[in-house]
Amino acid sequence: MKLKRTLCLLLALLLLLPLALPAAAADPTTRNYDRETQLGYALAALGLFQGYSGTDLGLDDAPTRTQALVMMLRLMGLEQDALAENSAPPFEDVPADSWAAPYVGYAYAHGLTRGQSETLFGGDARADARTYLTFVLRALGYEEGENGDFRWSSPVSLAQKAGIAPDTVRFSDFRRADVVTVSYAALAAERKGQNGETLAQSLIARGVFDASALGKYYDPDALTNRAMASPWAENVTEYYNSLRVREGIDISGLPLSYHNGVALIGDAGYELFGFIASNADRTAAQIAAGAAAVEGKARVFGIIVPNRLGAVLSYEDGARLCRSEKDETETIAYFNAAMGDKAIGVDAITNLRLHNDEYIFFRTDHHWTALGSYYAYEAWAKAAGKEPVPLENFDTKEYTGHLGLFNELCGHPAAMRANPDTVVAYMPRSSFTCEPENAMDFSGWDYNTFLGGDRAITTIVNNDIPDESACVLVKDSYGNPFAVWLTQHYHTVYVLDYRYYRNLWDRLTFSQFADEKGVEDFIILLPMTLSMNPYTANCLALYCQ
Repeated sequence: MKLKRTLCLLLALLLLLPLALPAAAADPTTRNYDRETQLGYALAALGLFQGYSGTDLGLDDAPTRTQALVMMLRLMGLEQDALAENSAPPFEDVPADSWAAPYVGYAYAHGLTRGQSETLFGGDARADARTYLTFVLRALGYEEGENGDFRWSSPVSLAQKAGIAPDTVRFSDFRRADVVTVSYAALAAERKGQNGETLAQSLIARGVFDASALGKYYDPDALTNRAMASPWAENVTEYYNSLRVREGIDISGLPLSYHNGVALIGDAGYELFGFIASNADRTAAQIAAGAAAVEGKARVFGIIVPNRLGAVLSYEDGARLCRSEKDETETIAYFNAAMGDKAIGVDAITNLRLHNDEYIFFRTDHHWTALGSYYAYEAWAKAAGKEPVPLENFDTKEYTGHLGLFNELCGHPAAMRANPDTVVAYMPRSSFTCEPENAMDFSGWDYNTFLGGDRAITTIVNNDIPDESACVLVKDSYGNPFAVWLTQHYHTVYVLDYRYYRNLWDRLTFSQFADEKGVEDFIILLPMTLSMNPYTANCLALYCQ
C-alpha cells in the first residue's frame, strides 16, 4: 500500500485540536470523512492501516483485493509472519519483487485466499463490501460455506450481528473509508469460540500492539458518538503530526543545479549545510553559559532556525540533496541537548515543517518570511508558557518584486527573475517608542522593512503594556521579523545583533541586563548555518556571562 500520491489539502476536523487532522479529499455533497480520518490514523498508530503517504489515507478510493487481503492479515496478526515467510505467489500478475508478493504468497499458501484463476490473482480489482466483510469475519474465526457460519455471497447479516458493520458503512458504495470503519469496529468484536476474547485482545496477545497503545488510540465510543473524544483525538492528532512532519513540498520533475552552496530547484533556492559537531558544541556552550550566568534571575531560550531545505523539503529529499552526518531536524535536537538543562531549547523546526506547504521561506533569498518566523514564535510561546497572539491581530504591508541573495548566488536565473518574492510585514496595533525611531514603522523596502534593518542594538517599548517586563533578543537578520512578535508580550524588547553589538564599548552582559534592566527572558535566535560558525560562538562569548 505504500504508493505515492500527491498530498491532499489539509481540511480541519470538527474538533478544537491544536493541530487538526486533514479530512480526506472527497465530494462534500456526497461523503464527509472527518470521523473516518480520525479512525484511520488511530488504526495506523496501532499498525493496522496504511495510506498512500503519511498524510493521504486514500479514504475516497475503492479498496482493491490486495488491500483487503493485507488488512485481513493484519487483523489476524499475521502480517509479520507473512513478511518473514516471504512466500512466492503462483500468479503472473503478482511479481515476486512487488510489495504485495509476500502477502499474497502467504495467504495463498495457507489457504486464506484464492486467485481469480490459476494464473491470475486480480489484486487490482475492486473489493466490494461482501469481500471485505468476509475477510474480517475470517479474522474473527468465522467460516463461510454450506456448512459454515455464513455464505460468501451474503455476509452482511452475520457482520451486523458480530458488530463489525456500523450503520455508517455504505455497502453499495464501499470505499477505503468503509474499510476503516469496519476494521475499527472489529477491534471490539468477540472472536468466535474464544470465551469472549475480542479481536483487540488477540492482537495484543500476538504482540501486534500493546494494551497501552490501544488505550491511547482507541476510543470505544467513537463509532457511537460519530467522532473521537479527548484525549484520544489529541493523541491521534499527535501521531498524525509525527507523520506529517516528515513530508514536504513536491519537487519531483523540477530541474536541479548547484551554485555556490545553493541547490536551485525550479525557481527556488535551498541553502545546503553540513553538521560540524565541534562548532555546534561551541555555540551551544555559550548559550549554556548565558543560562548559568542568569540562573534564578532570568530564563534563556535557544532557537536554532532551519534553512529552507530543512523546513520545506521532505526528509528523503533533504537527505538526498544535502548529505550531512545529521539532517537539520537531528542537528537542532543535538543543539537543544547540548545547551544543557539550564537553557530552554525551542523546537521550532517541527512547527515550521507542519506548515511547510505555506509561504514560510523566500524562494530567492536565504531568509524566512515573517509568516515562517510566526510559526517559530508559536513554538517559543509554548516553551515560554505564553499565549501566541493571533495573526488577525496584526495589519499587513506588502512589498513585491524582492530578489534576494540566492538570485545572486545562482547567477540571476530566469526562473527566479520571472517569479520574485513578496515581502509581507505584520504590523502590531500598539503604540511604540523606539530607538531608533523607525524601528517599527515598516517603511523599508524588502527585508529591511523589519526593524529598519540591522544594527547593534534596537530598543522597542510597547506603551500599551504598563508593567516593567523586558526581554533581550540576540539575533542576526533572521531575528528581525521575530522581534515583532515579542513586542506583544514585553514592555521593553532589547534587540541585539551579535555581529555588531560586540563592537560597542558599553555593551552589557546577560548578568548586567538582568540586574540593571530587569530583563526576565533572553532569546538567542540563530539560523542553521551561522549557528555552526565559530565567529558566532566568539561573539556570544562576549555577552553570555
